[in-house]
Amino acid sequence: MTPEAQLVPLRKARQWSKVRVEKLGLLDTEPEDALMMNEVVVVLGDKEEAETFVRDPETAKPIKLFRLWSSTAGIWQLGGDAVVREVVPAQPAGHPREISKQAIDNVTVRPGNDGPLQFQNGLHDFIWDANDLYSAVVPLEDAESAVETLLYAIPVAPVEVLPQLYAALARNYENVLEFYEAHGGVPPTWDGARFNQANP
Repeated sequence: MTPEAQLVPLRKARQWSKVRVEKLGLLDTEPEDALMMNEVVVVLGDKEEAETFVRDPETAKPIKLFRLWSSTAGIWQLGGDAVVREVVPAQPAGHPREISKQAIDNVTVRPGNDGPLQFQNGLHDFIWDANDLYSAVVPLEDAESAVETLLYAIPVAPVEVLPQLYAALARNYENVLEFYEAHGGVPPTWDGARFNQANP
């Protein structure tokens, strides 16, 4: 029998892991926040300053808000002092060479009027509200980092988002290969060692 994961503050939960909300934090005072109790959510890992200044009793630092994805409520925010239990650890989808083969032709990218690349059928809230993922899809970060982000987001993403993520992965992976071919060197092994870390 697998031992049950320990309870940890949300601020220590691993990005792209699935956790169950066991206790709300000091900032989670809206009636709707109670809907998150016992809900299994994806930790998107985006931290924001809260409008209300409250210190975390454990760290004495200001509590920050973390964005979560709920299959029932969509994007949600809870304070970093909320208590969660890991249900599914963050794990990569596999090697980008294989995963990118699932990209389909009807989800393509084109130059947008404002410069960045956009998907023709728009972007899902799961992408818009996860800063790291948005940067990987648009893209606003280097292709190698984008591939890592996408590999960890794909296993926990809503089904309707997967075509967009596969397309973004295929594009970024191709850019990585082209870079190493042009400049020499060996592409990353994509073992996930850098990403499977807890938030500080």
